[in-house]
Amino acid sequence: MKKSWTETYTRWSPKGSYFVTFHAKGVALWGGEHFKQIQRFAHPGVQLINFSPSERYLVTFSPMQKQGTSEDAQSIIIWEVFAGTKKRGFHADMSGADDRQWPIFKWSHDGTYFVRKSKGVLSVYETRSMGHLDKKSMPIGGVSEFMWSPMDNMFWVPEQNKIPARVTILAIPSKKEVRVKNLFNVSDIRLNWHKQGKFLCVKVDRYNKAKKPPGLYLRCIGIFCMTRKENQRQGTNDN
Repeated sequence: MKKSWTETYTRWSPKGSYFVTFHAKGVALWGGEHFKQIQRFAHPGVQLINFSPSERYLVTFSPMQKQGTSEDAQSIIIWEVFAGTKKRGFHADMSGADDRQWPIFKWSHDGTYFVRKSKGVLSVYETRSMGHLDKKSMPIGGVSEFMWSPMDNMFWVPEQNKIPARVTILAIPSKKEVRVKNLFNVSDIRLNWHKQGKFLCVKVDRYNKAKKPPGLYLRCIGIFCMTRKENQRQGTNDN
């Protein structure tokens, strides 16, 4: 047993294949039958990490890195674990709320794609090229949140200036809208996928604008069947 594994933190990879130790100059991965050091990644000042679901890629974040050109971005780095090579660097805008949430990237279930949310934009990247899907981001005004199912990408847009909130399910890589649901007087939306992606449960809290002052009055549960076209079951609970 080593007396000093790390200088700051330790983390396990999602499947438990790797034990990650943090050091001033980067991170180290340990594992294997004899639990020895497998790989090292030089990224001074690393504070946060994230793995792709298959553990093929490692994302590291260091707030100590200066913002250079896009070709020399060092704040966020995606590494290929087995080869130990840098695949791509990204800037981190810590003044924006999106970049203060970790993980910044959300991975598809098979690690083929990852998505980054910025103000009014979703950027979908292919891991094969580490470039934008279709070479461009998706402008989506007011996007509040998104999450992957085992087979689709889903996000919701809050109601703004009498524009209804929309729950939209996109198929990737085609970006085709599989389901769209408009919702009015929305206070909050919560999403929960069936583990095989067959059903999506959407919980909606609504305001009663007729009351003075307006108050929360209705909680609605909608269940979408993804294997049937335009199929939805809905129930409500009054608060």
